Amino acid sequence: ICSGITAGQNRDITLEDKNILLYTPGWVYLSTVTASTSATVDLETTLDSTYENYAVVVSNYLPVTNSTDIFIRLKIAGSYHNGASDYFFSRFLATTTTGVIFDHSGVAQIPAVNSISNTSTKRFSGVFYIDSPASTSIHKHIRWEGVYTSGAGVPSYVAGIGVDVSGTGAVTGIRFLASSGNISTGTFTLFGIRKS
Repeated sequence: ICSGITAGQNRDITLEDKNILLYTPGWVYLSTVTASTSATVDLETTLDSTYENYAVVVSNYLPVTNSTDIFIRLKIAGSYHNGASDYFFSRFLATTTTGVIFDHSGVAQIPAVNSISNTSTKRFSGVFYIDSPASTSIHKHIRWEGVYTSGAGVPSYVAGIGVDVSGTGAVTGIRFLASSGNISTGTFTLFGIRKS
């Protein structure tokens, strides 16, 4: 049922080529990048001030090299930051063989997920969130969670947070890369959430 439209008014609705649910406010599909033996995967299209919050859904990530990590870098002021102490992070890891591991340090990129298997049937999937990327008055945080199998064949759950401490410029891109070698496959889908 449509309400609030009086006689004589017309409203146009454009349906793009994705399945959608209508929410107000709600998550909106923005773009997809698919890795294919890629050195990096960059999400830059439609990452701007349109939305207050963004999410990147990563599906079926598979590295070329076994036991490699997923690194994240943020594009700020026109370049992807990779200074020796640009980022701080904290990561929680739970597996079937170990308890809880916390990491935190000043690093050149955020090591979001560690030691991922390159076996085709054992892939990483998860969600990465970034808030207020267009703000120029706050440090930029990213948080994530996901599941995967390690290079040693151990089922694993990971969650974490990272922050770029080098400045407060607007984020215009998120880069995913492997700690060694390329990203064999994986789908990276960007969503935004309406402010109101």
